[in-house]
Order: sequence, then C-alpha cells, then structure tokens
Amino acid sequence: MITVRDIKFNLTDETSPHWCNDYEFSVLANAIFILLPWLEPYFIHNVREAAKTIDGAQLNDDAKAFIGQEVRHAQQHRRYNQILARRYPELPAREERIRLRLDASRRKDPLSTRLAYTAGFEALTFHFLAYLFSRPERWFAGADPNVLAMFAWHAAEEIEHKTVAFDVLQRVDEGYVTRVRGFASAVSETLSDIFSLAWYMMKVDERTDRHSVRRMGKLLLTWSREFPPTMRPYLGRGYRPEHHPDPPSLIRWVAQHRAGMDLRTLSASALNAMARLEGPPGRAGSAHVAN
Repeated sequence: MITVRDIKFNLTDETSPHWCNDYEFSVLANAIFILLPWLEPYFIHNVREAAKTIDGAQLNDDAKAFIGQEVRHAQQHRRYNQILARRYPELPAREERIRLRLDASRRKDPLSTRLAYTAGFEALTFHFLAYLFSRPERWFAGADPNVLAMFAWHAAEEIEHKTVAFDVLQRVDEGYVTRVRGFASAVSETLSDIFSLAWYMMKVDERTDRHSVRRMGKLLLTWSREFPPTMRPYLGRGYRPEHHPDPPSLIRWVAQHRAGMDLRTLSASALNAMARLEGPPGRAGSAHVAN
C-alpha cells in the first residue's frame, strides 16, 4: 500500500547538522539529503510524463501515489537544506548546479534515458536503505529524534513505492541495456555529488585532518565491502524489486503509523526496538493507493 502522508517534523534552526554520534555518517547522510529537493522533482517529471502513455489503472494509481510521496519528500528536505546552509554557506550555489544539470537532462535526454536514471536511483536508494535499516543500531546511535524521524519516514515510503519507477520504465522501454546504463549513470553522478559535498562540509567543520580522513575512509571502506553485493541483483536480467525483502524496522514503522502512532519524533532506541520485534512483520511493498 502506497500511502501519501503529511507529517511535519520539528526541524528548526537549532537542529544540528551533526545529528548522530558518528560524525562521518551524519556528513554522508547530509550529502545524500542535499540532493533530494532537486532529484525528487526530476523523478516526478519523468514518471508523470510516462504515466500519460501507460495503460493500466493500478500502475497509474501507483504512479500518482509515488508522485504524492516524492513531492512531500522534496518539501521536507528543502527545509532541512535551509538549516544546513546556515552552517555551510556554499550549499545554495552547489544545489543550483545540481538543479541546472537535471534541468538540462529534462530538455535533451529522451524519456527512456531519464526513466532508466530514475529507476536506477530508486533501486540504489531502496537497497541502501534496506542495508542501513536492517541493522539500525550500527548507524543511528545518539541520533537527533527529529532528524531520525524524517529519515525513517522517507525510508519507509521509499520501501512502499520501490516497484513504481521500475515498472514505469518497463512499460516505456524493456531494454536491459537501457536499464543498466541508467543505473550506471545514477551511481556515478550520485557518488560524485556525495563525495564533493561531504568533503566541502568536512572542510567547513575543520575535520580534514589525518585522523578524520582515516575515519571517513574506514566508513566508506565498510560500505564498499558490504553494500555492493546487495545491489548486484539489479544487474541481472530477471531483476524485480519485490523479490527483495524490506527491513523489519521500516515495515513496522509503516504498521505503527497505520495504527495511529505519532512518529514525528523517533529515538534510536525505538527504531532499534522495531528492528528486534518478534513475529512476522508483514510487508511494506505497494498493493494499492491509500489517501
């Protein structure tokens, strides 16, 4: 079930950019967050354009819900970027370069290329979030409950709509080469942006000394060893997003939200408890749209 949720998180000018105990993790997460107010509208544009040509009520409903979720993700992350910009004054100029690059793609790239990029980024996001939220105790110790709540909300909704961009691409262009090229482009551009943004923030924070760089390198090495194997199935010709499990913590986030729980704040211990709960967690993947 893809549910469009209007949740307002308490992100203020007092919110620290260093929002969890692991400085390097918070910097890399912030670098990802910075991209989202510009990537999300790009994805919305591509899926909306494709939806005009797609037959099938279910996929069209899913596409509308996908757009509704992504609109709200962009809004929340735009606010968070404004907070980050108070500490990192070059961010607006860097964001503008990202926006111009994506606007150029809208104008010159065919729809199939843009959808392949969209589906590739969405798959990268789903698998990375599944990696992080499967063992949240590794990453979120001491997290600001307001930032973590926003992160978990966004992650849960990415899990819910994980099939949509892929299915839309398959309706427009089933080509394996198109899909893999789009994924490769999404990975290369995203990594370039993240590394550039993270290094800039570390320079502002005066954390480019040997010890800090070594700690960042250690985290990146861990990710480079553990994460790529989870992403490898996307390169298979028979890949389907729904064949890959959702992390229990996010499935239970969805269940608790449906039960009426207030998730505008979320402590690291509460998220860890969601991951440890016993019993079958069910599934967060899309079945139909709920408004």
